[in-house]
Amino acid sequence: MIKSLLVIDNNGEPVYTFITSESKDFIMEDLAHLVTALRIFGENMVPGAEGGIRAVTLKDSICTFRTITLHSYKGQPLRYCFAIVSPMTKDEMGLKNTLEYFIVSFLNWNSGRLGRELRNNTPNRENLKAFDKFISQNIGLEWADLKKKAPPPPATMTIAILNALKDYLPLEQIHSLNQKIFRIGPSYIWLSDDLTKEEEGELYEKIRQALSRLYGDGLFDSIVAQVRKSIDKD
Repeated sequence: MIKSLLVIDNNGEPVYTFITSESKDFIMEDLAHLVTALRIFGENMVPGAEGGIRAVTLKDSICTFRTITLHSYKGQPLRYCFAIVSPMTKDEMGLKNTLEYFIVSFLNWNSGRLGRELRNNTPNRENLKAFDKFISQNIGLEWADLKKKAPPPPATMTIAILNALKDYLPLEQIHSLNQKIFRIGPSYIWLSDDLTKEEEGELYEKIRQALSRLYGDGLFDSIVAQVRKSIDKD
């Protein structure tokens, strides 16, 4: 379970917070500034790393965080740090998976509405509060129970296809298909920016060829059909 969720912009200001009664003793603005300072320090220590330091102990709690880079509609890189505060635990992988779950859920919420909001240079904080309903229903769950609950469906067809590929191709190979592809946490794949129609066509052709070499013709079309059916159902 987690006590709170923060989304912090590159200036160290929280653009979204959800706090339970167990974390009322934390001042979220101060915590956001601490996380930002640690993130910058870690990146300076390990140049090129996407957040060299990813957790900090606070009293009887632990704050786990991860930075992702999106692009504004004008192409400007926008960095956001997602952080969760949870009770002390030795289950480091459970915390990483929980953080990924809530990042994915946030970005995909309402057909990607919140992910698109973050791509504004100054996201509307009131619009981001729409996520309160989802997180209030899930914040108290341990990872063993949380992983049984499906997050909101992928925001786009392409993101859904890329994540379906994990059953057939190594993550490293999927990342290499396009420079806009990155991994949010242990496994979920996202796009830092929109793909043009040309880029999307080139990406699909690379996927088709990679799958054909390993499994023969027809698998790509089958995956697309399954993904489309799943999205239509949701």
